[in-house]
Order: sequence, then C-alpha cells, then structure tokens
Amino acid sequence: MSSLRLLHFENEADFIEALRPHDDHAMNFALGSLLDNLDRSQAVSQERWGDHSRVLLGIYMDNDLLVTLTKSAARIPWMLSAPSDVDPLKLKERIIETMELLVTFLPTVVDPNTVDKIVGLKDIVDAFIDAWIAFMASKHVALQSPTATFTVRACYATRSTIPQSQPTLFADNIGLVVDMDQAEHLIPLAMEFSKHGPNPTTSEGARHVMREAIQSKRLWVCRLGEAIAGYALVGRITPRTVAIRNVFVLPDYRRRGIAEALVHATTAFYLNTDSAGDGVPDMPKTQVCLQVADPAVERIYKRCGFLIDEDAKDPITGKSGCFISVFRGIVPAM
Repeated sequence: MSSLRLLHFENEADFIEALRPHDDHAMNFALGSLLDNLDRSQAVSQERWGDHSRVLLGIYMDNDLLVTLTKSAARIPWMLSAPSDVDPLKLKERIIETMELLVTFLPTVVDPNTVDKIVGLKDIVDAFIDAWIAFMASKHVALQSPTATFTVRACYATRSTIPQSQPTLFADNIGLVVDMDQAEHLIPLAMEFSKHGPNPTTSEGARHVMREAIQSKRLWVCRLGEAIAGYALVGRITPRTVAIRNVFVLPDYRRRGIAEALVHATTAFYLNTDSAGDGVPDMPKTQVCLQVADPAVERIYKRCGFLIDEDAKDPITGKSGCFISVFRGIVPAM
C-alpha cells in the first residue's frame, strides 16, 4: 500500500508552487484565501482576520497531493481541501490515516485551542473533527462539535458551460466600478449581504472592502438611473480561477433578473480572452467559482452556466462540477 506523508510548508511561496498544478475550483478556497491575505492591496480589510499565524500543511500519498489543511490568519477558519484530481475512492480508503496524521501533528505547531472552526469539503471536515475530538479525548480534553452552522454548494463555470447568448436585459446598466466615491453608497448593501453569512461586517469593515475592491477592479454594480440596485464582488483570485464572493440586490429591485444579469456579466468577463484589455491583470481565467448557500437561487446560477447539480460534470474534463462545503465549530463539551 502506498505510504502517506505530511509536509509542513514553512513559507507561502513553496505552498503556492506546490498547489500550482492543482489550481482549480477544488483548491480555490484554500489557495485563493491565502493569496487574498497576502495581497497588499487588501491589507486594510484583511486586518480584521488578525495576525498572520499561517499554517500550511499537505498530506501526500507517495508524490500525489491528497489533502491540504491551511490557516491563513489568526481569525480565519482552518480550511480543508482536496484537489479535484484525487481519486475519491482512494481518499475514502485512506481518510482515517490522513486525519490521524493531521491531528497528531497539529499540536506540535499550534495551540490546540486555536483549532475551533473548520471549513471545507463536508466528508473531509466531518472526518477531521471526529479524529480531532478523539485525539483530544486521549489527552483528557472533552470537545464536541455542533451540527454544521453553514452549508454551501461549491460549484464553477467555464467557457464551455456558459450560455452562448448573454441576456440583454440590464446589460447596459452593469459595469466595473472605477469611481472611489461610490464606495460610500455600497456600504449598506455590503453590510446587509454579510448578515446572511458566518462573518457579519461593520460599516467600517464594509468601507474598507468596497474601497479596496474598487481600487483593484473587483467590484461590479447594476445602476438604474442614479440608484445602485445591486452589486457583485469577486475575490480569491488565483492564476487560473476567480470566485464570485458576493451577489446582492436590494429588496426593491428583486425579481427583475438583476442578480442573473450581474452573474452573467462577471462570469463572461473573467472567462473572456479579450478581458485583459480592460486593465484587469492575469486574464482570462479558466474557471469562475461560486458558493451557493440559498437553494432558492440555485436556478439563477444554473442558467448562468454553473455546474450546480450534484451529478453535473465538466463537459471537457468529466470531473464533478460541485461539492458540498460546510463550516463547523469545535467547542468544549458541556
């Protein structure tokens, strides 16, 4: 049987290079979050995540990367990821050994009390938490993990999956924000959006996010007259992928197709070979990634070309188009 080994990356450059062959939707959350945290243009908004207490671990089966466990900053959750080219059956067969390697190594590099929030592929997160609770019990520390507090369907779109014809409705109303003064108008929208996730923001936090997004050309809006009806914010930008992180439309403008138009516009832009002409670097991307928390809006993203169904396959690679990602906490047992 092939041997497993754990590799502790002590500098970010080595970890980024190791993930370079695996740069797709499956690793966007781990790699993209790290690159966001390293991006100096996002320095102010990234401060809310605390000091850069980074831990970058990889489990290899022979020379093949099997699983990564990463933490980019003190208040960012631990992230568990598996490359899309990993054979699911092999991973399932070795999952217990993999998690045992991780949980026995972690206390040698971090305070066990910092292992409190985990996000990632559901089956891996569940296996890790079971292993961690058992390991800490052997050290006479009783822990428990409530049911997942946040569950999303992680999916992506490519040039081969997006519709050939783009919607014309609101097409002339959508564009990149270049005027820094617009940040103030977007703060209430950003705060309202954040209420629906695990990390609500403050007005000051929203201001920093909006200003940095405008400066780095990552923010799209739909304007109707003088009003901003909604916005789309991208992030977790890697050499091959980009994630649509926020899509929000004010209640008064909903059910008009604005959210769908925003997703269409941003997705087509980042997959378009001509988009570099708009001054956005490292274009085009091969995949646009998305995490969907509300089943009621899944049909919107499906119409935009996202592989959101459980059995959806990439027409080019044949790989699964989505996976279930969970956010779980670990707390002292009552």
